[in-house]
Amino acid sequence: MTKLISIHSYSCKNKCEHADVCYFVNGKHCDVDEIENSQVELIEQAINKITGDKQIYYAGCDFIPSYLTYGGSIYGHEDERHMTFSSNHYPHMKTLASDLQTFNNNIQLTVYTLDELQSNTYYDIQKLFLIKNDTTYLIACDVIKNNVSYNKIHFPIDQKWAEENQDKVLHLVHINMLQPNDTITLDSCLMNYVINGTCSYIKEYIDLRYDGTVRRCPFSDECHSINYNEPDTMFDIPFTPNCIYHKMFGTD
Repeated sequence: MTKLISIHSYSCKNKCEHADVCYFVNGKHCDVDEIENSQVELIEQAINKITGDKQIYYAGCDFIPSYLTYGGSIYGHEDERHMTFSSNHYPHMKTLASDLQTFNNNIQLTVYTLDELQSNTYYDIQKLFLIKNDTTYLIACDVIKNNVSYNKIHFPIDQKWAEENQDKVLHLVHINMLQPNDTITLDSCLMNYVINGTCSYIKEYIDLRYDGTVRRCPFSDECHSINYNEPDTMFDIPFTPNCIYHKMFGTD
């Protein structure tokens, strides 16, 4: 089973348009400033000790880690490494890449407008468009219904908005399941619950952060200290799903 690891190596200093609802910006953090930089290499050492195949997703807007590799074998495992950052920083970030096509194939861009979803510049790049209010909801509905005109778009959903708009969530699920374009996808947590009735990440996911904490669910403030010596054990930290999708679709 491939292990999924998200890494927030640094606190967010470049707030984007989603800062008001961002689970990372608004979640629980340690308050000690000097912690941030001291954890970066320790986190990398920990993930290198994790056994088995891994998909690793770095989050950041002002750096490309020197150790970031784009697929292939590293440290004896098949590690896929990707980075997610804001489209605001794409013009600068792409100048740091030695191979632009490889770079584009291995990033996820958070975009904010319909123009960006339609942009030829971003057509072959995986795009994330957050559904967080009625405006973004209507844009998502239009894109999903006219899916043949679009490519590589994933629609995460703000969980507070989802809880307050469960009828619209159901509508999104309905129209998404009717569309044939498999590059247009809806919130992974939501669709895992719709299809499986449970959280598919419950045994294979951890979220590591710059403040030395680990979460089994990225949206939870139920955090624990990173186990740098035996990092595989972090996948066994007890975790009980309690999100809106569990309430709507959970069968366990």
